[in-house]
Amino acid sequence: MVLEETIVLLRLTSVVALWLDKTETGFPNERVSEINCPALIVRGDQDHLFSRKSIFEVAECIDNAALLNIPFAGHVAYEDQLELFFITLKQFLNEQ
Repeated sequence: MVLEETIVLLRLTSVVALWLDKTETGFPNERVSEINCPALIVRGDQDHLFSRKSIFEVAECIDNAALLNIPFAGHVAYEDQLELFFITLKQFLNEQ
């Protein structure tokens, strides 16, 4: 395995551990409310990992959060509906 592949694997392992951590220091938790910049939260309507309810709850915890629920998209919504994602992202950034 080359160095770049090893680094990617380590990062992925860290991300998985972060999301599966159910302790107080895990993610996401109450610290989400400490985000103090505009945030665009994106979810695919067919996302099998995050329910509409859970993403809405996260968005409600962040001041200046906007929620984009992309129809006909799964967990990787920005790939599934790239054009819609970029249109919305551009609009979001122009409003900041």
